[in-house]
Amino acid sequence: MHRPDARTAYGSLRSPRAAALLVALAALFCLAAPGGAAEAAARPAPVPVAVIGVPGLEWSDIDRATTPNLWKLAAEGAVGSLSTRTIPPPDRAITCPVSGWLTISAGQRAGAPGAGCGLPPLPEPTADGGARVPGWDNLRAFNDDQSYRARIGALGQALADIGWKVAAIGPGAALGAADKSGNIAKYSATPEGIDDLTPYRLIVMEADELARAWIDRGVDGSGEPIPPTEQAREHAVATADREVGTLLARLPPGTSVLVAGISDISTAAHLHVAIAHGPAPDGGRYAGRLTASSTRQQGLVTITDLTATAMYLAGLEPPAGVSGRPWHVNSPGGATVRELSDADLASQVLRTVRTPFYIALVIVQVLFYLAAAIAVRRGRGGSRLLAATQVVAVVSAAVAVSSFLAQLVPWWSTGSAMAGLIATILGFAFLITGLAFAGPWRHAVLGPLTVVAGVTSLGLMLDVANGSQLQINAVTGYEPVTGGRFYGFGNIAFAVFATASIMLLAGLAHPLVTRGRRRLALVVCGGYGLLAVFADGWPSWGADFGGVPAFVIGVAVFLTLLSGR
Repeated sequence: MHRPDARTAYGSLRSPRAAALLVALAALFCLAAPGGAAEAAARPAPVPVAVIGVPGLEWSDIDRATTPNLWKLAAEGAVGSLSTRTIPPPDRAITCPVSGWLTISAGQRAGAPGAGCGLPPLPEPTADGGARVPGWDNLRAFNDDQSYRARIGALGQALADIGWKVAAIGPGAALGAADKSGNIAKYSATPEGIDDLTPYRLIVMEADELARAWIDRGVDGSGEPIPPTEQAREHAVATADREVGTLLARLPPGTSVLVAGISDISTAAHLHVAIAHGPAPDGGRYAGRLTASSTRQQGLVTITDLTATAMYLAGLEPPAGVSGRPWHVNSPGGATVRELSDADLASQVLRTVRTPFYIALVIVQVLFYLAAAIAVRRGRGGSRLLAATQVVAVVSAAVAVSSFLAQLVPWWSTGSAMAGLIATILGFAFLITGLAFAGPWRHAVLGPLTVVAGVTSLGLMLDVANGSQLQINAVTGYEPVTGGRFYGFGNIAFAVFATASIMLLAGLAHPLVTRGRRRLALVVCGGYGLLAVFADGWPSWGADFGGVPAFVIGVAVFLTLLSGR
């Protein structure tokens, strides 16, 4: 690719209008860039696919003794955490079993009418060995009225359209495998009810013991579902594992097996189990950490990806209504059950500490601002008090990026999560502050704050360039369990990055301008401004298309002011 001469490019920045124009062009380039790389071009031969849904299954349920069949699948295949975000019932941010199965059916977030969670309806048998889902028209009408416009029945219909046979085992599986009319060509309540599975290209089975254990417990006085006891949960998981083993023993050779904990069975949303075993979309075999282009995170996939994966393995191109992307493996090293269970623990702990953290942060910041204003206004304590105020100000400024750097330490696994979080954030903030006052730049007016701004801007830029790992389950980041965003700059991260970047530009420009090097300041600041805008808007990095226009205006205004014109 041709690259312009560096001197020519830098020379154009001598004009503030040209510099601002370049920033704007960079923004347009980012916005016009394709949203991501295409899936693997090579299309492997179609294989039979078995989708096994176990509502409520979490990685903490999996162990060698209780779930030997699932343990073996995980050890031999590829694994990841599953975000099961669908259309939740009113006033509850969870995924119900019915919603999970309908989402698999549609490949788009789907839901069901009603205020609570219940078990899938029993299919109505037909004379030819198939079945029909009762109330299908109501389910379709409900989803037609939702913003996602999920087309339930897409998975089953896609295979039926090319003449391939589909079998469903269990009521939930009937929801997932039904065609657009709510019909299933072959249905059985148990795996043993189908003599030979060889003719079927898609086999969908529900192992609903965990969901039943949850529903059977009823609700408490406030109407909240009562979770199953630890003993009941372990028994349900073991029973589900045996049912999975029964199906595995009957599957034809060469079948690709996809296991998913498709829903929640608690009042709080969780990350669930995702296992892929057998032939993979790239023609090889699943082994390692699951990922998908929808999340761009190693070891993290979504429930809508499951639909796309099943279609892709069956040799079909997912239609436009399917929002997910096929599961694949980028990292050969597999995650352990403990690591995946820890990821869910982090998401649960985050909910308990996020609100108290923000309350404490705001209170402390406001108190500091008041104290600093009084100290500066009255001038008591002389230079020592002002120096102390500067140090505290730098520590406060470093807290923002430290809240992301804290993800490098498993603070959520400590005995007291809130104390662990605060200690970790302050530890990084003190380290950054030490760096800010370690060199000769500490004598400059903007020196220490420029160091903090530089660490913040460069740190977050490097993070989005490497998959946004520091934002996952960060107290100032985003939660995979909610399915709102999986990569790039979140709202808070963008605000911190954009502010820090412009503060860094000011800190870099100040010594140059005071020495009469205004043109060099324009070159340096224009170059870094372009890089920062690129990092924010580039689809493979920040992917923050909404933030780019505001960022461009901010950088352009700064460059215009810097020019002195």
